[in-house]
Amino acid sequence: MSQRQTLIIIPGFGESKKDVAYTMLKKELGGLGYKIIFHTPKWKRNTVQKWLSDFDKFFQKYKKRKPIVLGFSFGAYVALLSATKFIFSKLILCSLSPYFKDNIKNLPPLAYKILGQKRMRAFKQHDLPKNIKIPARFLVGDKDLNIVIKRSISAYKKYKGNKKLVIIKDAEHDLNNRDYIKGIKKALLS
Repeated sequence: MSQRQTLIIIPGFGESKKDVAYTMLKKELGGLGYKIIFHTPKWKRNTVQKWLSDFDKFFQKYKKRKPIVLGFSFGAYVALLSATKFIFSKLILCSLSPYFKDNIKNLPPLAYKILGQKRMRAFKQHDLPKNIKIPARFLVGDKDLNIVIKRSISAYKKYKGNKKLVIIKDAEHDLNNRDYIKGIKKALLS
């Protein structure tokens, strides 16, 4: 009997597997035969370095399986940066967060207020990875935040590996959208 493909899901900032969007996502994707595992970073009072080191520790027991890793927003950010260190069979980056070094200057002042100076300084240490060869699917809603749409498209254009960009019609920065979930299902199967 063959082992089921492992799918690791990293929720967005402040979100967890208990949120409606992720329970719905697990239900929809579970029927495809994947072994679904969630990794929720400790978002509160931590910076990207802690999110990455926690994922590193978590991932040690799964790295031999070469799982698919799916992340939403900051979860996609963690997934993409982790792909510079680990081998995944595929990356699915949903509404990729724009908080990379080259984009910080374009962020509104509200971002500093919400996320804090300490996190913003930490983001400045991370360039957008470009030389990853893992197959990747970039998904973003056409009604997402403009800066997220631009980041997703520019990251897609700069990405070196096998890639595909999917624009989800009428989707905002929220996985609580049936069309977004349909797009994720297609991305898993493509």
